[in-house]
Amino acid sequence: MSVKLTGDNKTLKKMSDPKIFTNVLKQNAVEMNEAAQRNAPVRTSYLRRSLIFYMAANGLEAGTRAYAEYAKYVELGTRFMDAQYFMYRALQAQKKQFQIDIRKAMKKR
Repeated sequence: MSVKLTGDNKTLKKMSDPKIFTNVLKQNAVEMNEAAQRNAPVRTSYLRRSLIFYMAANGLEAGTRAYAEYAKYVELGTRFMDAQYFMYRALQAQKKQFQIDIRKAMKKR
């Protein structure tokens, strides 16, 4: 997921405080990870347990990573199996919430 910030100088100066962005990003990345875990198909629960939240040291990047070797095949499908899109659905749902949360955080400042 990429984020593009647009607006007047006053609005962009509010975002210069990294804590605002970092807190909203972390909250939304954790929620996206939980949604991906709920959406993941379960046979042995390994795929669901392999979904891990991560956040970069600079606080400007966060997300979910699947450590199960076969996660990409479940997500995108193969010629023998339909795609499940468990990560994509979580991302699409969280993208809308992220925009709402950023707007709320900006209004509080």
